[in-house]
Amino acid sequence: MLSAAETGKMVSISVADEGPGIPQAKLDSIFDRFYSERPKDENFGQHSGLGLSISRQIIEALHGTINVENLLDRQGSVTGACFTILLPRATPLPRPPKALHHVVTDTATQQSPARTQAPAIPPDVEHARQQVEDLVGQNRIDEAIACYRAVLVRHPNLGAVHAAIGALLRKQGHHQQALRALEQAHSLMPHEPSLNTCLAVVLQEMGRIDEATAQFRQAIALAPDEPSHYLGLVRLQSLTLMIRLWRPCASLPHRNPASTRHGRPACISHSARP
Repeated sequence: MLSAAETGKMVSISVADEGPGIPQAKLDSIFDRFYSERPKDENFGQHSGLGLSISRQIIEALHGTINVENLLDRQGSVTGACFTILLPRATPLPRPPKALHHVVTDTATQQSPARTQAPAIPPDVEHARQQVEDLVGQNRIDEAIACYRAVLVRHPNLGAVHAAIGALLRKQGHHQQALRALEQAHSLMPHEPSLNTCLAVVLQEMGRIDEATAQFRQAIALAPDEPSHYLGLVRLQSLTLMIRLWRPCASLPHRNPASTRHGRPACISHSARP
């Protein structure tokens, strides 16, 4: 059962079940890394013991808390368990402004990569945009990029076009070229926060996590009321945390075939069982 309620400046989210509950002495231990408390009829090694540990670290990074307690009936018998998450209540956000110029991209950043700063779109640029949309719809990405590059010969300072080329190059997997195009767009439109978000996504995919984090933070500083920037940063931090949690398993010197199940090493500590 899922429920939520406002409690002052916090929001409370509760998830309850009707299972066997959790041993009283283990209510804190279940949040430890690699700890797994499972029924006796389940085979060892089917669970990583990381889910609750990762959940707690993500929630604490958002200045919240997570706790668990057993549910009891009138006779004092356990009827299930209830996890409660407390998170700071968010201030209502204004509706983000609509982009003045639509450029072709994908949904990785949850918004258009750039907004034009010009009051009007040159007719040849609008015509090229329509051509690019048709080409992308036919998966002719290289021709779409060439079409926009032809526009830049006539209008080299259109940051939105540089941003669109960067998005298309990323779609093709050309991350280094995409990064250069987006950096050029950012130099022309330095106060456009969604460009910081696009840069962050490309840098993240290139494994440059610190630089990606800095770009997300810059986007937040430029547009603190835009929720997608916060969401991107949280996703990046969550992914980084999961990689760090699994790193001890990946660095094991050898694998014991007897401890491998379904092709994965059982590289977790023995779970405590009652």
